[in-house]
Amino acid sequence: MEYEQLMPFVEVPQGKKSFFVTLADYVTIEDGTGIVHTAPAFGEDDYNTGMQYGLPVLNPVDDSGRFRGTPWSDMFVIDADQPILKWLHENGVLYKKEIFAHNYPHCWRCHTPLLYYARPSWYIQMTKLKDLLVSNNNTVSWYPDYVGEKRFGNWLENVNDWAISRSRYWGTPLPIWKCECGHQESIGSRKELAEKAVEKIDENKIELHRPFVDEVHIVCPECGQHMTRVKDVIDCWFDSGSMPFAQWHYPFEN
Repeated sequence: MEYEQLMPFVEVPQGKKSFFVTLADYVTIEDGTGIVHTAPAFGEDDYNTGMQYGLPVLNPVDDSGRFRGTPWSDMFVIDADQPILKWLHENGVLYKKEIFAHNYPHCWRCHTPLLYYARPSWYIQMTKLKDLLVSNNNTVSWYPDYVGEKRFGNWLENVNDWAISRSRYWGTPLPIWKCECGHQESIGSRKELAEKAVEKIDENKIELHRPFVDEVHIVCPECGQHMTRVKDVIDCWFDSGSMPFAQWHYPFEN
């Protein structure tokens, strides 16, 4: 079953079939109508379904949560609800309008609505470490036993690659420098950063958090231009996992 594109503002890549009905096991008639709209750029379930059926990942929303390339450009997505409904009505494609109360995630600090959409991220390829992780888990004395075998063991058996980067200000900066030519480098220590830095820095005194580390540049070995650190920070769970090593001053001591 197929249908026509209702809003012509987002261009679909040529050869990509986009407007048809699919199946998904997470859609039920117990919660709603049993019919949902799927947008691969806005949600993990949507993305996985989109990949299964070859749907394009289209996102008309920028990093500030505002529309781009539509009649509602520069408007925050939630503020655009009523203008979009008005457009649908005026163009004769609005079947019915109702108000439903449902849960929606908000920031616990500032209480603003959260937006959930696909964006480029840095990953650790945990799937390559799966066998080693499972093997090491079997050497741990868990109490009670079923925690290591079931809860943690099952999680390791189904481990996914770890999206380690976060688009935040506070946190451990991702130690990756990138050049406009496309070359990338990962810096592994204060000493290496001091040796490669364009600016004169003291490896023992350099502040490695933002904004200070963002002011340090290195020379690109490919084109000779200055490389800049990517703006992302590392998932705080990486810090948590590093704690047992840090308490023994590893790798600097012991």
